[in-house]
Amino acid sequence: MTAVTQSGVIGTADITTPNVPVLVGQLGAAMTVQLLMLNRNLTGTAAKVQFAISTSAITPGNADWVDFGGPQGVPAKGSRDRGGIACGANEYIWAQSDTANISVRAGGVLLP
Repeated sequence: MTAVTQSGVIGTADITTPNVPVLVGQLGAAMTVQLLMLNRNLTGTAAKVQFAISTSAITPGNADWVDFGGPQGVPAKGSRDRGGIACGANEYIWAQSDTANISVRAGGVLLP
């Protein structure tokens, strides 16, 4: 995985296994990050999608989680975004969900 050093798309992920962290992308410079989650399930309960910002490329630690699903989650056939997350250079973005069929997209804008 190549670290992103300019504004734009940081990475994407397809969550296919519930409750397993998936690496979305790596930052090569300090950025403000925007995350978009899409629940591709046609029916069922809302997915609880979590995000972590970590210096580890192996797995995020307990202190790295910045969003843990929220009370509403992401409804079936629905989306949710989370933005304005300041991240440093050489950090990794992780996502996981309590259900499969979740698409994640991360984008960023360089910090001055």
